[in-house]
Amino acid sequence: MTDDHDLVAGNQSGGWMQRLKDKGKDPSKPIFSTSVSDTPELDTCPLAAPPAVSMTRSEVKRKISADELRAHANSTNPWFVVHGEVYDATTYLNDHPGGPQSITLAAGEDATEDFMAIHSSDAKRKLAEYHIGTLVGQIQEPTASDDSSTSAFLQSNKWKAVTLQTVTDVSKDSKVFRFLLDHEERDLGLPIGQHVYVRLQRKINGRADLGELVQRAYTPISRKDDKGFIDMLVNIITRSVIKNRIYYPTQQFPLGGRMTLGFAELQVDDTIELKGPIGHFVWLGNGMAELHGIPRRVRQIGMICGGSGVTPILQVLRGIFTDTANNDTDAWVLDVNRDIGDILCRDELDELAKAHSSRLSLRYSLTGKSVPQDWTQSIGRLNVKMMNQYLPRPSADGLICICGPPAMERMAKGNLGYDPRFSSLSNLFT
Repeated sequence: MTDDHDLVAGNQSGGWMQRLKDKGKDPSKPIFSTSVSDTPELDTCPLAAPPAVSMTRSEVKRKISADELRAHANSTNPWFVVHGEVYDATTYLNDHPGGPQSITLAAGEDATEDFMAIHSSDAKRKLAEYHIGTLVGQIQEPTASDDSSTSAFLQSNKWKAVTLQTVTDVSKDSKVFRFLLDHEERDLGLPIGQHVYVRLQRKINGRADLGELVQRAYTPISRKDDKGFIDMLVNIITRSVIKNRIYYPTQQFPLGGRMTLGFAELQVDDTIELKGPIGHFVWLGNGMAELHGIPRRVRQIGMICGGSGVTPILQVLRGIFTDTANNDTDAWVLDVNRDIGDILCRDELDELAKAHSSRLSLRYSLTGKSVPQDWTQSIGRLNVKMMNQYLPRPSADGLICICGPPAMERMAKGNLGYDPRFSSLSNLFT
């Protein structure tokens, strides 16, 4: 499913409509070309060129020292810097589409590069609402963490490079990218249920230093005890399909796919950067999970996913069913895809369901036209009947997790009787 996984990081608005507005064109009157070319464009009715985006308030005159900024390097009242200006994100934490932790990771730091890389013009204009002053002095570099081969690789305040080793096809439009860490015995350091931020530079004529910087969050499919590498499952459209405009703005796929095209451009020995971990859900083990920092017992967990949204679901399933200390957590999985070939990680899912048939209920549904005649699972998009039949009922120790496109999330959240603070993980995993 591309709706959710082809956005730039943070789930900010930044699709084709925003790009047209940024070019001074009217997104309400797009004309989509039907021709096939290597560099398709959108023809639109021109408007006057928009003014430069202002991210500050002219009436703000306050000067803020580096020490004062450092005092707000926390998750309660985080301040951060963009282009030398200081912003207080405290009142925006719960409204941020990418979740509070996307902000708190940058608390007390200069977030210019990351912010400018992933946010739309509308988001940049909104930033002005939180402008509180101008930084005076220099921000000290964060204290270096233990970087020995026995320490965890991921750091929340530092981008670290990994090197592409192999690319493996797993479906007609999905590949597993294996990246090497800096030591073969290095542990990634990613708790079960959390994800990493990935940053790469798009290539122009084969040169990465000329392209745009893009980033987004991924949940790897490598196992928690794997060392020295990270495996990431990514939807990739081949060049021949790109010529058919699948990942460029069209009426059917209006958001394009900056990050996935960036992955498609990678060659063995290229590098990307990782930072993390990030997320509000952690499977602690022994039937316990932590949501938004609150530990809770989970005896029934239902999981809804689509496409590559299966990756965090798979990590949680591994955590539950490899835990010898926990035998009383039951799981339900509802995996919705277009075609049978789009069901990712199916072999492992089927093996888990077979090995733990008394505790794991696994249901697939296909939405495309090419449904096999011998298909015995569900047909159609996620709906109320499907959820009632293949998910656990609401309970005090129950939980529903969702990782899929926005339409799937809205449909599920609108029809489930769970506390919305604890029923959706889609913003945490995408």
